[in-house]
Amino acid sequence: MRRIFLCGVTLVGLLLAARSASAQTVLFDFETDEQGWGSYGAITTDKGPIDGSSGFGRYHSGDFSVPDAGNFGIVDASPGALNLSTYSGLSVDARFVDVPGFDPFVGVRELDIIVATGEDETEEEFFAPKHTMTDVYQTFSVPFSQFISTLDQGTPTLADLANIRIKLVVYNSNGTGLARLDYDQITGLAPVVEDADFNNDNIVNGADFLIWQRNFGSGATLAQGDANGSGSVNAADLAIWKAKFGTVGSVAAVAAVAAVPEPAAGLLAAIGLTALVRRRRASR
Repeated sequence: MRRIFLCGVTLVGLLLAARSASAQTVLFDFETDEQGWGSYGAITTDKGPIDGSSGFGRYHSGDFSVPDAGNFGIVDASPGALNLSTYSGLSVDARFVDVPGFDPFVGVRELDIIVATGEDETEEEFFAPKHTMTDVYQTFSVPFSQFISTLDQGTPTLADLANIRIKLVVYNSNGTGLARLDYDQITGLAPVVEDADFNNDNIVNGADFLIWQRNFGSGATLAQGDANGSGSVNAADLAIWKAKFGTVGSVAAVAAVAAVPEPAAGLLAAIGLTALVRRRRASR
């Protein structure tokens, strides 16, 4: 009997551990000068206090009217050899603003978030989907499952992520004029807990498969069949459903198991309740 109770306690421990691991980790806050980022481009102004940033941030101005030759826009890169293999993705706070006294930027205010392995001829870059910036800070969060290699269209492996650097790029071909990229708070996203209990009924079964089937190629949430938090419903989610078929599906179910009293205590409560009912019947 005690083994069952200990199993419930173990499940509670796992649940609490998962919750504590869900906190995101700030990788770079740019509050100090020792964070190792480099800037490349025609005009570089680097780090300082920025309106709208949390404390200090980094900023980089670029003259996009200069021809492409010798001017590739704005490229900022983290120090190399970052180990991001324990994270599920990246989050970046960024905005793109005109510089007073200069021609305003005209074009597409797109930010490319890139992770890269190797250097020079051996470099492999993985591009996240492009993000459109405004003059107000926005948080752009991208799972690593959405970063695509320019070499083979694959996603970064754990080995890639164990030795990688981050790049933030605004290409010169995006427009004309002079503008500034402001960014702050680069965060590692917590690992995603895979969950194929799409209808939250605490069991992974055929009903969940039907949800995945109906939303294949169009869904974007757990309730629509996204088992791995990638933001899309695809074959990877079906593989997770297959692996988890017939199992308890949700965190709520784990908590419910943990909440079951120790069998000895439950038995005593049941005996007490039975005695009370019999006493009431006898008094009638």
